[in-house]
Amino acid sequence: MLDLIELPDEIAATATMAMISENPKLQEILEVFMNYILKQEDAKDLKMQHDKLVSAFTKAPPPSLDGSEIDPASMAKSLVGVGLVISIHNEFGDYVQQTLHAIVDGTREMVENISGFTEENI
Repeated sequence: MLDLIELPDEIAATATMAMISENPKLQEILEVFMNYILKQEDAKDLKMQHDKLVSAFTKAPPPSLDGSEIDPASMAKSLVGVGLVISIHNEFGDYVQQTLHAIVDGTREMVENISGFTEENI
């Protein structure tokens, strides 16, 4: 599986722009998500990252894939939001892996217990 965290920012930004230009509903979802996140007290770093992107996009708007104008605030929310979604995805993957290891360990222990019981009693 592709490690999305290791992608260069330019590729991630271009892919995000392509995704939201082809799926405007995803941009709306990312904006709602980020509107909620940015209201949280512990989101100062994300707010700074968002504000830097808004400033950069206001000074030098990136070219859109379809030639339309880009709203700096909306694009910043989309880019930061996608980064958060990727982080959540990776965290979820870690928990799935831990869960699977726990299941394997539990199954192994159960088999060992049954084997021990049958050796002693049968």
